[in-house]
Amino acid sequence: MVAVTAAASDTGPDAGVISKSVTPGVTAPSVGTAPSGDDVSDEVGTEAAGDVVDPSDATPENPRDAWLRPFESTSIWNVAIGSGADYVPAGFTSTPRQLLEESTLMKTSAEDPLREILRVGSWRERCASTERSGLDMHLPDGWVPPPVTENETPNNPGVFLQPDGRTIYNLNVLARCDEAGPLHAQWLDDEILISDIYGDGRLGAHGGSGLNQLGGAIRPGELSGESPISHALDLLVSAEHLYWGGTKESSYRWPAVTSDGYASASTYRGANPNVVMGSLVALPPDATAESLGVDTDVGHRLVEAFRDYGAYITDDSGWDATYLGVDAEAVGTFPWGDDERADMATIVVELQVIANNGPATVGGGGTPRQPPLPALIPPAETTVNNQSE
Repeated sequence: MVAVTAAASDTGPDAGVISKSVTPGVTAPSVGTAPSGDDVSDEVGTEAAGDVVDPSDATPENPRDAWLRPFESTSIWNVAIGSGADYVPAGFTSTPRQLLEESTLMKTSAEDPLREILRVGSWRERCASTERSGLDMHLPDGWVPPPVTENETPNNPGVFLQPDGRTIYNLNVLARCDEAGPLHAQWLDDEILISDIYGDGRLGAHGGSGLNQLGGAIRPGELSGESPISHALDLLVSAEHLYWGGTKESSYRWPAVTSDGYASASTYRGANPNVVMGSLVALPPDATAESLGVDTDVGHRLVEAFRDYGAYITDDSGWDATYLGVDAEAVGTFPWGDDERADMATIVVELQVIANNGPATVGGGGTPRQPPLPALIPPAETTVNNQSE
């Protein structure tokens, strides 16, 4: 994951610098420049990486794999758009770049050592801090996130499943300058840092919204296997589209719990009050790949997902680009070339806001377009740990 810097200050992760991922093969721009879409590689890996979403992973005792399709059936990520949905135009204009925001999604083992979590230093000098969190977690030695370079300041989001099979750590701005040392990271709130993969999955480490990164991430096999995507997607859009409304509270809506720390009238410049951090956007119920002129296999799958489940706006993309949240292990398991990006651009301009999405009417209420996912059954005699054992 590489990044685009788009502001004047880089004094820390909460400062005005905006950093977003760019698909592999793009050379990261310097401040004030942007990579050309022609620089994005069309090459596709020939071998799938990581776990692949497959119904065969389910068992009669637990018909859904919690790691590959996490959270409760009633989670915001797992409820399909309903027949009661109130669609209003989002008004997105075409953006020249349709890219991928990669997250590290990792299952850890009891054999992995416990490593301390430290707060990041500054946005660029991430390992400079020695501020202790009082927490540690299982983390394999030898693993390091993508580094910060002169032109690249990646967000480096990550979700780490602990050996108990249910405790997850939700982190962002990951850095590890010693491959056998502590992990430096940022998180919004101690109560959000640690959560339960068998819980509602609403909150996590997305800095612009407080929403979770695991629930909406595209996993290996979801854009290349036989099964359709069965969850809402994770969408990052430019702050140029986001509505400010005069106050912090008017710049986000449920299920988000915040907007960007730099949100203001000068940064959130959208004119549509329905398009705020946390908005659920979807294709109209009668949309098909054919009616939209979407041609690729990946585009067909995305049309179905955006129509049936929609996507939550989780963060500011930082520049004139739209991003899909993906598991880093999924990158290379599906094509993402000019044709796929053109299909994504077509989808984005057709998106509508589900205006009545809310706690009592997730997805707009009514009969969902897809049946609920099977219930999850937590491992026997386990609870979420505030500290790994």
